[in-house]
Amino acid sequence: MSDTGDRDDDTFDWSAPGPEAPGRVPPAAGQPTPPPAPEPWSQPAAAAGDGQQWGPPAAPPGGGQPGYGQPGYGQPGYGQPGYGYGPAQGDPGWAGAAAAGPTYAHWGLRVGSFLVDWLIPTVAFVVLLFVGGAVSAASGSDGGGAGFGIFVGLAYVVLIGFWVWNSCLRQGRTGRSVGKSVVGTALVRAADGSYIGGGMAFVRELAHVLDGLPCYLGYLWPLWDDKRQTFSDKVCGTVVVRTR
Repeated sequence: MSDTGDRDDDTFDWSAPGPEAPGRVPPAAGQPTPPPAPEPWSQPAAAAGDGQQWGPPAAPPGGGQPGYGQPGYGQPGYGQPGYGYGPAQGDPGWAGAAAAGPTYAHWGLRVGSFLVDWLIPTVAFVVLLFVGGAVSAASGSDGGGAGFGIFVGLAYVVLIGFWVWNSCLRQGRTGRSVGKSVVGTALVRAADGSYIGGGMAFVRELAHVLDGLPCYLGYLWPLWDDKRQTFSDKVCGTVVVRTR
């Protein structure tokens, strides 16, 4: 039996060359055993700034695909306004306003929209008063009493509620009250053509007091004003434009 076969595993030199470690040279006497060579996949990744290129390769000069984040040819960048005047894109009434600017609504259209806006609640108000009077007369109270008072209160609720919804909320969010939708006009900001919102529409309604103070001169001002504005429009920075 050979000497190698009689050795203990604890004293056997596994670093010696053999079939399980081909090509490995035993160290000289008294020298420490060198550590094994690192495997290729254990190498540390290259640090940033060492000259290596990170991320996708740059586009070759004179052609190639644009880098990430660059808009393609013919496409507007994010945040750029579309063509036309104001934000009401898709509305046919704004289609021809890009070159010549908005077409301001003349005085006749403004009067027409005003009449439509107030005709509906006024008719409802009168009808409720008439019904209240009829109910009161049928009950023998001669046009007075609690029954008639209920209908009067209901008439005022309808009148004020329609005004808040139509002239403030609807007109502020869409630019169009019921009357403006009928005659084809819209209320927008004079600076950029955007809608003014419900709050500013309410402020503009209160500003109509200025139109009526000097003998209703503010309501007549659109007859000769360049932008067809009333006094309340000038204070709030609004204009009324045609949409068709």
